[in-house]
Amino acid sequence: MAIKKTNIYKVQFQEVQLKDSSTPENAFAFEFENHDNIFEIISKIQQSNMLGNKELEMQLILGIKLFGDVMLRHKGNPLFEPLQPAFIEFMKGLKAKTQQ
Repeated sequence: MAIKKTNIYKVQFQEVQLKDSSTPENAFAFEFENHDNIFEIISKIQQSNMLGNKELEMQLILGIKLFGDVMLRHKGNPLFEPLQPAFIEFMKGLKAKTQQ
């Protein structure tokens, strides 16, 4: 039996409360693959208390993992060229802070 090289995650996103007081109706869900254990990464970030807010730390990691994966899959796309060097440096700094 082959060993899986990626984890599969499901994101569910829905409106909960709208600023115009209208009834929330929109929702979507999608699955994505990632080689990292995202729950372990979130736990490490939260243990470091990097932002002082567990929900913001979850948002940060989920956003980085989703964005970073899209950027990696399309690394030849000129849209991402200006961000790639800064993103790499940011990730190095983030990883270093979680090692402390």
